[in-house]
Amino acid sequence: MKTFFKFCLLITLFYCGFVVLALSVSADTIVNYDISSDTHWTTDGSPYLIYADSKQDLTVVQNATLTIDPGVTVKFNLDTGLNIRGQLIAHGNSDTPITFTSIYDNGGSIGSAYPGDWYGIVVKGADSVLKHVHIKYAGRDGFIGYDKPFSLYLSGYNTHFTNSIVEDGYGNGVWLDYFYYGLVHNNVIRNHEENGVVISHSYVDMYNNAIQGNGKNGISLEDRSQANFSHRKVNIHSNSIQWNEGSGIYMNTLLAPEIHDNEVSYNGTGINVQTGYPRIHHNNILDNYIGVKVKMNWPLVISNNNFENNESYDIQVESFADYSGVIAEDNWWGSDEPSVGDEITTGVNADSWLYEAAEIIN
Repeated sequence: MKTFFKFCLLITLFYCGFVVLALSVSADTIVNYDISSDTHWTTDGSPYLIYADSKQDLTVVQNATLTIDPGVTVKFNLDTGLNIRGQLIAHGNSDTPITFTSIYDNGGSIGSAYPGDWYGIVVKGADSVLKHVHIKYAGRDGFIGYDKPFSLYLSGYNTHFTNSIVEDGYGNGVWLDYFYYGLVHNNVIRNHEENGVVISHSYVDMYNNAIQGNGKNGISLEDRSQANFSHRKVNIHSNSIQWNEGSGIYMNTLLAPEIHDNEVSYNGTGINVQTGYPRIHHNNILDNYIGVKVKMNWPLVISNNNFENNESYDIQVESFADYSGVIAEDNWWGSDEPSVGDEITTGVNADSWLYEAAEIIN
C-alpha cells in the first residue's frame, strides 16, 4: 500500500511539474488597456497579445515609457495597432530580435497571416529606440488620423530606428513625417504593396538601408512645403535601393535632398525627379528601365554617377516648355568613349564625361 501511495505521489508531482514547466514556457499575456505608467515587457510574459477592445490602438500615453526586452514577441489582433505618445525602448539583439506581428502568425505557416492584418506602430515624441526589431504583416488601411497605411510611422525628435526589418506590409513600409534629427540606418525594408519609405516634412540622415521589392517606389519624398536652401535636411546615402516596381527614389518635393553613394538598380526608374532641388552624385544607377527621369522647370545638376545597362535611357527629360536643362557632365557612361547621345534625351548637357567609373562609398 505504501509503495502504491508513493507511486501515485510521484506521478502527481511529475504531472504538476510538467504543467508548471509548460506554463512557464508558454505564458501568453493579453493586453487590452492603455499604458499610463512605465511598463516593462519581458520574455516571461511573451508573447504579448494586443486587443484594443473598442478602439483601434493600444496607447502608451505621454510621460510613460514602454520598455521591451530582447526576444519578446508582440502579436496584434485584427484592426489594432500600437500608438506611442510617450517613449518606446525596443532594443533587441541580432540573435534575439523583438518581433511585432499578426496574431495569426504561427511562425511561418503559409496562409496563416497576411499583409494588412493589423494597423502598425505609431511613434511620436522624442528619444525612442527601435533596434533589432522585426515588423511584419502590418499596414492595414483606415487607421484614424492617417491618410495612408503604413507598418511604422515615426514622428518627433531624435528617435533611432536601426538594424531592423520591416516587411510584408499591405501599405507603405516606414513613414517619416515631421521626423527631426533622427537616424534611420542598417535596416531592411521590403515587400510592401506601396512605397518602402515615405519622407515628408522631415530632417533625416538615412544610410546603409536595403529597400527592396516594393510595389511602388523604394523611397518617396512627398514634402511640398517651402524649400530651405540653408542646409540640406534630407541626406540619403549608402543605401541599396533595388527591385522596386515604380522608382527607386521618387521626388515630388520642394526640399533639396542630398542623394549620393547609393546603389540604385533593377527598378522601373532609378531616380524620378518630378520637382525638387536635389544634388545627385556618386551613385551607381544600373540596370533600371530608365536611369533618371526628370520633369521640372529649373536646372538640375547630375554628376559623378555611374550609368550602365539602363534599358531605355540613362537620363530622360520630360520637360515643361521653359525648361532650362539637365547638366549631366562628368558621369561614367560605361565606356571611356561613350555614345552618350544614344543614352540621353534632348535637354541633357553631357559634353564632358569620366574616363573611368566614379568611386562609390557604401
